[in-house]
Amino acid sequence: MVKKQHTTIKDLANRFWNFGQKYGVWYVVPFISGLLVTFATKYLTRQPSDIVGWFFLAMAFLLGLLTYAIIAMHRELEKNLQSVGLGQTARLLGVSAITANWRDLFSLEEPYGKTTRDRLQNLKGPATWYVVTINPAGIMTTEWLRLLTRGVEDQGINVKWVYHTPKTLEKNETLRAQWQMFHPDLYWLKGRSEEMGLLNIKTQELYRIVENSHKAIQAKTKADRLRAGHWELYESSVPHFYMAFLSVPGKYRKIDSLEAAPDGTFGFVHLYLMYSCGYDLRPAISLDTRGPILNYYYWSIARLFSEGVEQNYLRPVKIEAG
Repeated sequence: MVKKQHTTIKDLANRFWNFGQKYGVWYVVPFISGLLVTFATKYLTRQPSDIVGWFFLAMAFLLGLLTYAIIAMHRELEKNLQSVGLGQTARLLGVSAITANWRDLFSLEEPYGKTTRDRLQNLKGPATWYVVTINPAGIMTTEWLRLLTRGVEDQGINVKWVYHTPKTLEKNETLRAQWQMFHPDLYWLKGRSEEMGLLNIKTQELYRIVENSHKAIQAKTKADRLRAGHWELYESSVPHFYMAFLSVPGKYRKIDSLEAAPDGTFGFVHLYLMYSCGYDLRPAISLDTRGPILNYYYWSIARLFSEGVEQNYLRPVKIEAG
C-alpha cells in the first residue's frame, strides 16, 4: 500500500516561489505594491502630495529592479553551482573537457585546442609524446606534423607512434572488421583492394617526414644533436580501441602497474564507436589533471608500447636518413 504524502506549508511555499519565478510574478508585484502605496498616501491622508506620490512611485520602481536582480542572481548562482559541481567532479577524475565531436580537441583550434597547441610548442624536453591511431592520417594535419617535427628536432621530445598498415590489414581479418565498423563508408574495405593504396600513401608520407627529420637532426651541431629527440614508429597487428595523444614528462621508461601519471601529463583520447553515425560524430575527452581516468589511459598507452613490443603485437619500423 502506497503511503499518502501530505503537502506541507514548505512545499506550498516552494511551489508558490517557483510559480512566481516562472511567470514573472515577482517582477510585477513590487511595482503594483508601490502604486498602491502611492495612491493610499495621496487619498487616505486627505492631503495629496505629488512629491510624496512620486517618491513612493520611484521606490516601487527601485524595488522592482532590486527584485529582478535578486531573482536573476539566484538563477545564475544555481546554474554556476551545477557547472562547478560537474567541473570539480570531472577534474578529480582527471578529465578537463569532453566533447561529442573529437575534432574539437584534435583540431588544435578554439575553444579547446589553442591552449594545447601553445602548450605543445612551448614544452621543453625531455618528454615522450605517445600517438595511438589506426590510420596515421587521423593526426597527419599540417599543424600536428609541424608540432611533432619541431618537438623532436628542437625541443628534445621523443615521439612514439603506433598505427595499422595496409599490409597488416590485408592479412588480418579482425582488423579489417574493426575498420569496417569504424569506417563503414570506406569502400576499399569491402573488397576493392586497389584503394588500399590510399592508406599506403599516408604511411609512406609519414616515413618520408620521419626520414627528413632524421636528416635535419644529423645536420645540426653535436651539442644540438644531443639535445634533440627521436622518432619511433610501430606497425600494429592488434585492434585499437581509441585514438590518443599523450604528453608525458621525462624519457620513456617501462612503468609499474598502478603507477600514477607524472605531474604535467596531458593529452586527448578519442573514443572509437562501432558503426557510428558519421566520421566526426564520436566523443573525445581531454586529460589534463591528475586523477583516476588520466592514470588509466596513461597505464594503457604506456604499456601498449612496452607489452606490445615484447609480445610482438607492435613491430618497430626502422627508418634511417639516406
